[in-house]
Amino acid sequence: MWSYDYPFEHWHEDMVKLKPNQRVNHFPGSGYITNKVNLAQSKFTFIPRSFELPLKRSEFINFATQNKNIQWVQKGSKHRGIQIKKYEDIDLNTNGTFVQEYVSNPFHIDGRKFDIEIYTVITAIDPLRVFCIDGEALFRFCPQEYYPFNASILDKYVVADEYLPLWKIPSLKKFYSNQGLTFKNAFNSYLLQHGKNPEIVRNKMYNAIQKVILMKEQDIIQLVKHYPSKRNFFKMMILCLMKT
Repeated sequence: MWSYDYPFEHWHEDMVKLKPNQRVNHFPGSGYITNKVNLAQSKFTFIPRSFELPLKRSEFINFATQNKNIQWVQKGSKHRGIQIKKYEDIDLNTNGTFVQEYVSNPFHIDGRKFDIEIYTVITAIDPLRVFCIDGEALFRFCPQEYYPFNASILDKYVVADEYLPLWKIPSLKKFYSNQGLTFKNAFNSYLLQHGKNPEIVRNKMYNAIQKVILMKEQDIIQLVKHYPSKRNFFKMMILCLMKT
């Protein structure tokens, strides 16, 4: 069964009666590592400071009023409607949202902000087995250049559905189109050309994936115990890094 939605809520009676040969593309509790509100509360250095609303409203107000130079974005579980807001324009009362510090000096290529998506598969929880596709990654670029910056123009800083692919970025096109390199190797060649070490970037991304999954491993194990077999489940994830 390949379900876009979380199947354990909609088809619970079927999920608890899975046969040994049946497979579902989710683990019970996979929301622990995919829900943005939960993930934002993790105290990792690679996750910008955030405050769950309205639960931590007072804490956010105190911090924001003392750090008025920080810009904020408000997010929910879905990647929609993201926009930089002033502190006084933040909705402090909507459940299931959080505010997060905006990284105002992002790394960009040819003036465009981008994100990197790493394809990751969790094939087992207990014992934990996680595989990342090392040979390729997806790069998505904002339609407009970041500078001169204007918070009212989302295409400057939000990677949405109408993103630019890697082969339309001049500095990467020469590696991808002209030399026939993969997305990942085109990006690595660009880094090397500018005196950066691709291995450092790679290790930081995989370290982030590892930490997030290990943080929630025990929570997922406890939920899997409610089902007849641990072998019925797997989880395919596209982990976005360097994202708004």
